[in-house]
Amino acid sequence: MQTLSPTDVPAGFDIKLTQPHPLGLPLMYSSILHGFFCQPMRPGAINIQASTCTMKTTLRPSPNQARIRSAKGFTLLIAVCALLSLAACGGTEVPKPLTPAQSVPSGAYPPSPMAFRQLVQQSPLGPISHWIGSAKDPELLVLELSPRAWSAELVAYPGKGITARKAQQLHGLDIVIGSGFVSTVDPLQPVGLLRRQGQTLSGIESHGYTRIFGIHNRGLGVAHRKTYQEANFHSALQVGPGIVENSQLDISERDLLRPTYFRSFVGLCAQRWLLGISLKPTHLRTLGQQFLAYAGAKQWQCHEVVNFAGDRQAILLASINSQRVFYHGDPDSPKVSLLGFRKSRGPDGDRD
Repeated sequence: MQTLSPTDVPAGFDIKLTQPHPLGLPLMYSSILHGFFCQPMRPGAINIQASTCTMKTTLRPSPNQARIRSAKGFTLLIAVCALLSLAACGGTEVPKPLTPAQSVPSGAYPPSPMAFRQLVQQSPLGPISHWIGSAKDPELLVLELSPRAWSAELVAYPGKGITARKAQQLHGLDIVIGSGFVSTVDPLQPVGLLRRQGQTLSGIESHGYTRIFGIHNRGLGVAHRKTYQEANFHSALQVGPGIVENSQLDISERDLLRPTYFRSFVGLCAQRWLLGISLKPTHLRTLGQQFLAYAGAKQWQCHEVVNFAGDRQAILLASINSQRVFYHGDPDSPKVSLLGFRKSRGPDGDRD
């Protein structure tokens, strides 16, 4: 396999991605190029390089085998190859939804000598932490919040994205979990409903996930896509798959055939909200079974639990105090939308 720069690509080839594009683009570029580059040549593979990254492509003879019609064709080839290479090496790192992570960062900033588990347990914020799984090697972390003492906010930056760290700072949040659902073509564009403070930023996807997770003046709620009414939530987003519905496991065994991912999730239960993240890659069905067993033993009466890792890059971030934050997941990866929680500062847990 030879390595070429964009200007070394010979005329007469169509370009087809043979590995997932770093931005998750499932596109075949031959439809753009084959009208211009038409000399028959042997199929082969090249790597187009730009500065520090490499993108694998396949060159194929154009189907119509016509001649190059003008010098503009080769100029377009150079430009497109350069754009593809620059897209692969763009300055802003964005999530790659098609690539399951095998590990994610966890810790604190500023850095702390304490282990992650110690950081969570010593938080003076008020959330109760639950570690689900074996005592020595838990698989899920769940933070328990009282709706009387906490308020929620949906943070949304379609097209631009915002990191969990920046959302926590700019919006004065104590806890951030994410993230919202995005397109595989552009991981900074939302898929399905995204509504913030009365403004709809993205409409409902009629063939997408069936749950609408929303924020209203009394707290949090989940509605079915078919029964959703805009007036019921000032902020909302389409989420899924559902993990628990009406207190029952709501994901089939087919999920076990899919890859495992780090997952974040939100549960609505009697007198409590639960924010969770998997500490290892897992299937949603396995997560749901573990969660329901633990919640049943605790008598939490959880009626809804929804998947919140919309780009399959889960993040849970919580502020211990004004000087330190602990996190599991990448706090500096841009997200289209995040769910934040703010602890009330008023007396007796009443909201300010």
